[in-house]
Amino acid sequence: MQQVIQWHHNNEDCSHPGRDETIRKIQQIYYWKSMAHQVGLYIKRCLTCAAVKTRQIQQEAPMQAHRPTGPFETTSIDILGPYPLTPRQNRYMIIVEDTFTKWVEAKPFHKVDINIILRYLEEEIISRYGTPRKIISDHGITFQSNAYLRYCARNHIEILYSAVEHQKANPVERRVQEFKKVLRSLMHEQRDETWDLYIQKALYVLRTRRNAATAETPSKALLGYELPLPTHWEIPLYDRERRRARHIPAAEIRNRQIEYQTRKYARPDQIPKVTFRPGDRVLTRKPISTKKQFGPSWTGPYVINRKISNEIYELDREGHMITLHVDQLRPVPPGNEPAQDSDSDSDHDPGPERE
Repeated sequence: MQQVIQWHHNNEDCSHPGRDETIRKIQQIYYWKSMAHQVGLYIKRCLTCAAVKTRQIQQEAPMQAHRPTGPFETTSIDILGPYPLTPRQNRYMIIVEDTFTKWVEAKPFHKVDINIILRYLEEEIISRYGTPRKIISDHGITFQSNAYLRYCARNHIEILYSAVEHQKANPVERRVQEFKKVLRSLMHEQRDETWDLYIQKALYVLRTRRNAATAETPSKALLGYELPLPTHWEIPLYDRERRRARHIPAAEIRNRQIEYQTRKYARPDQIPKVTFRPGDRVLTRKPISTKKQFGPSWTGPYVINRKISNEIYELDREGHMITLHVDQLRPVPPGNEPAQDSDSDSDHDPGPERE
């Protein structure tokens, strides 16, 4: 069972999804009694997840949602970089999201100017999915240029801008953060200069993860079927589901998104206060000056020496005593204690059964 969980969580085709998504992927093939408990325990102990994923500190304010009524009616675009120059001479990336199905497209470039952006929209977006009704972007100079304004006017595309001081108002920003998180997982032990080699794999991961707002994967919402993982064609259940593939009505997806927004902001989430004691093992947030572009955001483990106040702790970091704010600390996942003689948990549940 551990091997099944490991495959559906650690494998690069999955790239360390959360608990619910890991369970969903496993249940496409296997079932056993204590699956949810064991998956949750495995992910809590995953050091890679702790090192590359961010932690929410406070409840976010609700954002005004752009609510399209069908696929690629509204797209969101952003330019990422500059990143470390790759051997293929890439430093930037253009990323586009369909805000309805959450389908993402991305491509690396050596440089990005208005001509490259317009060519990318024509060749990678419009030629595949049609002309969008609206495009959302930030207030970058490129997206306010005369060439961009003329292009959108000629194609009857409405231009929407996100708030200058609140880039999360751009829907693609959420996907950018997820995209970077997946890249960090895929590149956990790789050189930063290889980031452009992992873009397509990261896109595959995002397209096969269920979205909370639509309750579907982007591939199912857009194509009507789930993209198969390796060996899926050998499983009768997947073959039957693929044959029954259907496009989900746009109204159904739209209603799910509205319900999700209502539930999400109905009441603030209660995020527990984090405290530590002397002897606790923690990870520390890497300083921006030392952090690799796509490397882990957290490093460690280190040991808490003493609690100075409710927010400040002293810890031993490689022989040096330093003080850090609690927001720069996170607990080491259980199961990553120093090496010692300990047997793995024995479990007498029946093994995974193929459906």
